[in-house]
Amino acid sequence: MQQALDYARLLDVPFAFASNGDGYLFHDKTATNGNIETEIALEDFPSPERLWQKYAAFEGYTEAQLPVITQDYYEDGTDKTPRYYQLQAVNKTIEAVSGG
Repeated sequence: MQQALDYARLLDVPFAFASNGDGYLFHDKTATNGNIETEIALEDFPSPERLWQKYAAFEGYTEAQLPVITQDYYEDGTDKTPRYYQLQAVNKTIEAVSGG
């Protein structure tokens, strides 16, 4: 779990998953019931849509911000992708601009 939490911190996401081969742990910083880390079954993994809803609520995004935040990045035709820290900087800038 510690390795997953380190990656989550680098990517600035509030979720992390870990498994020892027998079970799964879900670390959820958005949890409001005080239970940040829970054991879940494979069929209980949250969908990408559910994780996005939880993330958007956690970040406090407004409906006006969502179209700006969720639009695709500019593609220059080189097939190069930004590094994680570049993506993080771009995302934080877009969030700040869209929030006024």
